[in-house]
Amino acid sequence: MRIAYAAVQSELRQGIAAVNVRIREQRRVLTSDTRQLSWVDWLQQQAANGRDDALEALPAQIEAALELSDQIKEIAKKYVDANGMLFFGRQFNFPVALEGALKMKEITYLFAEGHPSAELKHGVIALIRPDLPSVFIAPDDSVFSKNLNNIEQVKARKGPVIAVTSGNGPKHLKGIANEIIVLPEAPEYVMPILAVVPLQLLAYHLAVELGRDVDKPRNLAKSVTVE
Repeated sequence: MRIAYAAVQSELRQGIAAVNVRIREQRRVLTSDTRQLSWVDWLQQQAANGRDDALEALPAQIEAALELSDQIKEIAKKYVDANGMLFFGRQFNFPVALEGALKMKEITYLFAEGHPSAELKHGVIALIRPDLPSVFIAPDDSVFSKNLNNIEQVKARKGPVIAVTSGNGPKHLKGIANEIIVLPEAPEYVMPILAVVPLQLLAYHLAVELGRDVDKPRNLAKSVTVE
């Protein structure tokens, strides 16, 4: 019986449901008779169909992400003495950074914070130091170059970097990021669903290395009944 608090399934279901609702809503406002569509509406309909394909590809991609567990376990062992971790993401991936930080603090009891990558220099950069790794969600997308610049800023201040990327990302991150976790390629609106998987695994493996009870973290409950 699964009793783990850091449940990957619930987070993934929320993300998939959100994407699916948006696709259905977009399709609802379009007629199925292409003869009555403007060319703009027709393009939107084709985009919605493409998004369906992206969702159908997710199960296999999530399986591929889960197969990274052994690599992430080794990363966790390497940073078992870290005082905490910072998590960074841009646009769609900022909420993923928040989720990664939340799970890290919940089951490892370590300091962890999630921040928008764009706000690195607005205070949080003062925390960068050799004993505080930064986890960047930096897939090969439209803002990769901006994320790369942030990663270089952290590296210049001797902060260890764990990068979660995809596509051509590893080629650009080689020699800059200390650890590179490569996800399957996916559209930008789907990538957050994939990116949350290695962050959950990182929290889990680090908690195990620290001897924490990952099924029953201290002071936490599956449901909250009081404010």
